[in-house]
Amino acid sequence: MSIISRLLRRTTSRPPESQLDADLRGIKQLPRYTRTAIRLPSGMMTVADGLSFYYSYREIFRDQVYEFPRDSEAPTILDCGANVGLATLYFKLNYPDSVVTAVEADPGLFEILSENVRTQSLSQVRLLNRAVWSSRTTLQFGSEGADAGRIDAAGATTLPKLSVDTVPLDELIDGSVDLLKMDIEGAEVETLCQSRKLSQVKRIFVEYHSFVDRPQRLDELLRQLTTCGFRYSIKPQLTANRPFMKQKNYLGMDMTLNVYAWREK
Repeated sequence: MSIISRLLRRTTSRPPESQLDADLRGIKQLPRYTRTAIRLPSGMMTVADGLSFYYSYREIFRDQVYEFPRDSEAPTILDCGANVGLATLYFKLNYPDSVVTAVEADPGLFEILSENVRTQSLSQVRLLNRAVWSSRTTLQFGSEGADAGRIDAAGATTLPKLSVDTVPLDELIDGSVDLLKMDIEGAEVETLCQSRKLSQVKRIFVEYHSFVDRPQRLDELLRQLTTCGFRYSIKPQLTANRPFMKQKNYLGMDMTLNVYAWREK
């Protein structure tokens, strides 16, 4: 068989695009921060930003980055930085009897999160419109409108500011936690390093953020995980291909890493 024949055979045997794939590709091409809706296999879901939703869906549902072994029929999950609820939906579909606390700081995204939880008829989900932090206070929050809003304790971001109330992580940890998922755009080191209850957590997924105008604190995060008895694995998410030649700069971030931490049996 010739090379051209093999290529044609490979092309014609490719399965047709599903409606969901077509819809995801469509919302990816929408103007940024355009509110829309998409039909998922579980029902309709409201989207705040098509581009970030597209990549989040691929990461959460196709790559299954939050999958963990089932220790019980009703695992306890903390979804810190819940955004519009895509991770919460994944948890409830894959662990139907799980008890999920979904925390989101941005009021606009929290409104969509609440709507999606109702539309998807998700039970045993506690919603909290707070920013996860090391203490209870009120802080400035830079609202980006998609997946990059963050606490602005240093007053550095140029994002539109609003005041948000915080909740300490240790107030959310009330007994054994099967998974602590933390995607809180730069507040993760301060929050985790000040926690005194990580001994009650079995697994942690944390997205580490490095900002171009601030000292890097990855060493502090990893030291805390090691001190608290975790073993970890790191997967790059946003990194420069040739860091010596040119650094990344996405909304002030030059690197993001997915850090998985678990306890060895």
